[in-house]
Formats: sequence, structure tokens, C-alpha cells
Amino acid sequence: MNRTVLLAASAVATAALALPALGAPPKPITQKFTYNDGTADPTATAVSGAGCDGMLPNEKGIEFKAPAAGKLKVSLTSTGDWALEVRDAKGRALGTADGGMPQDQESVAVKLKAGGTFTILPCNLGGLPNASGVIEYKP
Repeated sequence: MNRTVLLAASAVATAALALPALGAPPKPITQKFTYNDGTADPTATAVSGAGCDGMLPNEKGIEFKAPAAGKLKVSLTSTGDWALEVRDAKGRALGTADGGMPQDQESVAVKLKAGGTFTILPCNLGGLPNASGVIEYKP
């Protein structure tokens, strides 16, 4: 009987040690940012109808690394006309926002099928040179 208790205790201890090796699920991430785009470029809307297509590759954007699949939401606060995009590692737009009026604040939410590196691209179409925002990731 003591042998059974000892084996059970040993199995529980081994399982407890193995848990950290499995890794905890990723935690939500909230990251504030500021972005400077001193050269307003209204031609971006002429090229694609919405978003930042006409501005690439000149604008580098903000790199964000998502640890796993989840939801990514980006909100931009700016003065004047700005647009916003979220792009995958291959440069494909996953989500865009270009409000109908220059005073509209831009926000993009996308589902990520996997973790990886994404680019947040705020684009100054005709506003003041500085914008700020928040990146929110939830697994």
C-alpha cells in the first residue's frame, strides 16, 4: 500500500514538473505607439480607393510580433486624414481602415490564423504629421 502511494506521489510530481515544459498560453498584449509621417501623401487613396497601398514601400510602419493565433486590433488617433493597415509578413493587407471623413479615427481588427510578424501601417493622407495609437492582441 505504501508503495502505491509513493508511485502516485512520484507520478504527480513528474507531471507537475512537465507542465512548464508545455508552455503557458500566450497572454494578451497592449502596446501604445506614436508614429511620425511628416509628408502627407493623398495619392494613396487614388491608387487603391482606400488604405495605404500607394505609400508602400516608402513607409516602414510598426512591426508587431504575435506569439500565436488570436485577434489583433489597432486603433489610431490622429488629426486630419489618415488611413491604417495591418499587413502580414508577405506584405498582404489583412485589414484596412480609411474613414469617409478626415476627422474619422481609424481602427482595424483582424483574426490571426497563426503567430508571426505583422506590420501596422499608419498613413498620413493629409493630416498633421504625428499620430498615436494602441495595438491590442488577444490569444
